[in-house]
Amino acid sequence: MAGALTQQLQNVLSEYGDLIARVAATYEADPHLREDLLQEIAVAIWRALPSFRNEASLKTFILRIAHNRGASFVGKQMRRPRTITMETEYTDRKPTPESVLIDAQSSKLTRLMTAIQQLPLSQRQIVALSLEGLPYNEIADILGISVSNVGVRLNRAKKALRQHLGVH
Repeated sequence: MAGALTQQLQNVLSEYGDLIARVAATYEADPHLREDLLQEIAVAIWRALPSFRNEASLKTFILRIAHNRGASFVGKQMRRPRTITMETEYTDRKPTPESVLIDAQSSKLTRLMTAIQQLPLSQRQIVALSLEGLPYNEIADILGISVSNVGVRLNRAKKALRQHLGVH
């Protein structure tokens, strides 16, 4: 049984690993802490898989676990003092045209992710799920709220993101 469960977890992580990583990124900006969160999500999924009853899609089941684990992770991190480490590199490298373009695109994505991470948790969850292309009814199911509440929170989140990004 344990072998079958391990194989099932590997299949889930293979199919939904990128999705889970994107969800984790909305909860944690620090790469090291994000890795801890990803491990917590994987363990939570492994523990929950035997209780999956096909009442919702596997994707919805996985997202509910990931978001619940992300919310509890943020709560734990808020109670812990943060230490900041400075990593510096003293090499002088001239950028190539390709790296300038990649940096510009990366900068836009970084600005968006930073803005999303500054949203209140309830709005952050809605935005992350919306960016995954989920319909309102699945988002409502994952978060345990009404479909109309999804719309209200998403509109508030979009307004807040426009303010954070200076877009009107």
